[in-house]
Amino acid sequence: MALTSRTSAQRATGISPEMPRRKRLTSGWIAAAMLTFMMLINWADKSVLGLAAGPIMADLNLTPTQFGSIGSMFFLIFCLTPLVVGFIANRVSSQWLMAVLVLMWSVAQAPVLISASFATLLASRMILGAAEGPTASLMHRHLHKWFKPAERAMPSSVGASGSTLGLAIAAPILTFIIATWGWKEALLFMAVIGMIWVLIWAFVGKDGPLKTYEAAEGDSDEVVVEEKRVPYRRILTTGTWLGGALASHLAYWALTIYATWLPVYLTASLGLELREVGMIAAIPPLVGFGVFLASGAIVEFCSRRGITMRWSVGLQMGVTSVIAGLALLGAINAEGRTATVVFLAIAFGVPNSALSLVFLSGARIAPVRQRGAVFAFTNVAFTCAGIVAPLLIGIVIQRSADRVQGFEPIFLWLAVALVVAGVVIALIVNPERDAIKLGLAEPVADPGPAADDGAASAASSSPVTVGATGEREPAGVAGAPGTTPLEDSRHDVAPQEHTR
Repeated sequence: MALTSRTSAQRATGISPEMPRRKRLTSGWIAAAMLTFMMLINWADKSVLGLAAGPIMADLNLTPTQFGSIGSMFFLIFCLTPLVVGFIANRVSSQWLMAVLVLMWSVAQAPVLISASFATLLASRMILGAAEGPTASLMHRHLHKWFKPAERAMPSSVGASGSTLGLAIAAPILTFIIATWGWKEALLFMAVIGMIWVLIWAFVGKDGPLKTYEAAEGDSDEVVVEEKRVPYRRILTTGTWLGGALASHLAYWALTIYATWLPVYLTASLGLELREVGMIAAIPPLVGFGVFLASGAIVEFCSRRGITMRWSVGLQMGVTSVIAGLALLGAINAEGRTATVVFLAIAFGVPNSALSLVFLSGARIAPVRQRGAVFAFTNVAFTCAGIVAPLLIGIVIQRSADRVQGFEPIFLWLAVALVVAGVVIALIVNPERDAIKLGLAEPVADPGPAADDGAASAASSSPVTVGATGEREPAGVAGAPGTTPLEDSRHDVAPQEHTR
């Protein structure tokens, strides 16, 4: 693919077309660290409502149904805004979009701090949901501008792990603040942390140079022509997108239940005090953090061996879903505190990896310039679980003889859904097959999970093209190690983007 001249590329992108690989990766990891912290704040904000459920319902005289409706309204807005912002992200810098969103959700805490009531808490959480909703898809899109396919599995997993870190770190800290000073002070603490992040991001945040995959594969001064476009309908009806959406949707069910209602469940079923709940509630997110890192390592290991994403991503999402479902069944029937906590840690921690893997597989079936919208659709597909879960649990609990009995039918339904869906996901997620069907890639032999090094090497050296000029990735895995000599060269090149 042709390269633009230095002058024309600078005019087109505002970024020097030559960036040493080491500098690009260093800048990319700085961005990954900042975005991990952003996701940490995002999920810590969400967890305040669940950790302070008892004091909030007591102070504001809320019923479980009213409290659940606040969580559901938060996730309703949280679910819808990514669609709007996703299409805007195709044209506007994600650097500034994320700064505005974090500032917005920090300021959203103000109404409750001034005058606490059901109405102000509901309004505050809706604004918070509008600002926090698009951040996951924006984060992955931003990182993809810094890391090439073979490099992005681990930074994507680290960035996504901010959600579990936020829950793990927030649980003991926020419960201490709530128990010592009050739940309003916990909201104020999170608002201050968010504003500090915005100030730092204003100095270190910037868009990456990899606008398309031709960034390191050009050989002349020709301008990069338009990338092949695929109708969104075709992308969103592939087995890869549907399977990834199902896996992440159920993972988000688990994550939403954890963030909103698990502290209440721990108090009711195990008789824990608030400070004890904070410590035990940190265990599932820590498991999730480890799973995120292991997930990225598995994808990178498979990439080096030329194993396709059908196995490294599709099978992994299916297996983790089944494990989570079986663990949740174990938690329902467990006797004793230790066994219950262990099963809950697995059930609510293991499926989280789908929230990162779904974007890796989605990148394989979406042209580069359509990813903002495709990722937004993905975000909506899994976050809509948050609309139903909090309210449904609140209604069931209110109608039950006791709170523990109210949780059991929800846990049972989710456990069965995770097991059944895991089998389906493992069968239908196949990014390489779907990329070929969409005309984004050429057919290539799948070495399978048992491929030897020789077969892996042969597979990774086969070229794959996207339309006339679209994304070029090595055969097998989006993010496989098969590279051209130019990709291994000393510089990365940012091409001029086509202007319609």
